[in-house]
Amino acid sequence: MTARAEDVSTISAIPSVQLAENDPRTNAMWRAYEAAVEAARVCCQMHQHPGTQHGLHSNSTRRYQEASAKLAWARALVRSKKHLVG
Repeated sequence: MTARAEDVSTISAIPSVQLAENDPRTNAMWRAYEAAVEAARVCCQMHQHPGTQHGLHSNSTRRYQEASAKLAWARALVRSKKHLVG
């Protein structure tokens, strides 16, 4: 996750967060980010992929999880079509 909790007030789009279940560092950051999103009343979508590790979408690592990567990508496409294309 590259978004920082302190930057939430500048958000002008609905964030879509895809997290691995087994990613302690990123998941710990999510708690502060979620609290900031709620405080700022920003709509946010978060999906956590069961049984995955950080980098689940990168097919250049052993952590790659094809089903989760495809699901995350499909969600991104649906979101883009809904919010960016019109």
